[in-house]
Amino acid sequence: MKGQEIVAARNINLEVKDGELFVLLGPSGCGKTTLLRIIAGLVEPDEGEVLIDGKVMNGVYPSDRNVAMVFQNYALYPHMSVYDNIALNMKVRRIPREEVDRRVREVADTLRITELLNHRPKELSGGQAQRVALARAMVRNPRVYLMDEPLSNLDAKLRVEMRAELKRLHRMVDAPIIYVTHDQVEAMTLGDRIAVMDKGVIQQIGSPIELYENPRNTFVASFLGTPPMNIVSAEELVGVDGLKGLSPSGSLSGLSVGFRPGDVAIGDGPLSFDVEVEYAELLGDEVLIHAKRGSTRLVIRAASHTYAGQTSLRVRLDPAKLYWFNTEGEAIRQG
Repeated sequence: MKGQEIVAARNINLEVKDGELFVLLGPSGCGKTTLLRIIAGLVEPDEGEVLIDGKVMNGVYPSDRNVAMVFQNYALYPHMSVYDNIALNMKVRRIPREEVDRRVREVADTLRITELLNHRPKELSGGQAQRVALARAMVRNPRVYLMDEPLSNLDAKLRVEMRAELKRLHRMVDAPIIYVTHDQVEAMTLGDRIAVMDKGVIQQIGSPIELYENPRNTFVASFLGTPPMNIVSAEELVGVDGLKGLSPSGSLSGLSVGFRPGDVAIGDGPLSFDVEVEYAELLGDEVLIHAKRGSTRLVIRAASHTYAGQTSLRVRLDPAKLYWFNTEGEAIRQG
């Protein structure tokens, strides 16, 4: 709306540790790229400070912050060779030619692109172009690496390969890496720690396993995990024997209950109920069953041999693996 204030990032307070691969994770428009650009100096924050190595960077030009950015589109100069793309920043800074050559060839050897140094960007595959972009960042010996969705333009197989390359790169460099992505698989496999963002606000920070096992709210719970956690109104499960007794409040009113697709078993027993199968996805040795109970839809992950194409199933929940959330979507801690 006209005149409405737009806030891209609000009350952000975080510290990235030396040598850490820190992931900013969230959906499109959540503010993660804006936060990266603030760190780089491409956007000036309305308030607060950005510190790198303990020094305030507010008002410092991007070129003077000694940070290296790797973009989604790689931003390679098409008229230059791979060698010149990698060397450009050092040439601009008037570093001696011998030193430029040494560092370019050293990094090219590390990333296994030496044979590509005389090629032009149009001759490169997506994975090769990504390595060149990484090499251009590495030769600068930056204080911080900033990576904005660097793998999103690659096909699925190449993304897996490049995740392995990035893990290898992480072990080789001393500087922290701040990595932006909307892909929770990338975040979980790459990150030492993850900050989950939504609507310009950091929802939770923690290691991948901390966020997966102890989500702070329904947004984090449903954003991490493939398929995501089932989160349903507890009142929709009224009549499931034993569920009320597990509720933190002793009631199902006003609560939501969450459970991972893999924590739902086919068969009768405690905490069991009937569902109607809508469709199933066979994934080799396992199957994802998309089902509903009344108006509530949920996903069940099961071994393929346990499902024979039934249109209705009796399923049961694992009482030790239930998550409870209040009316605001915040996790209710038990114990």
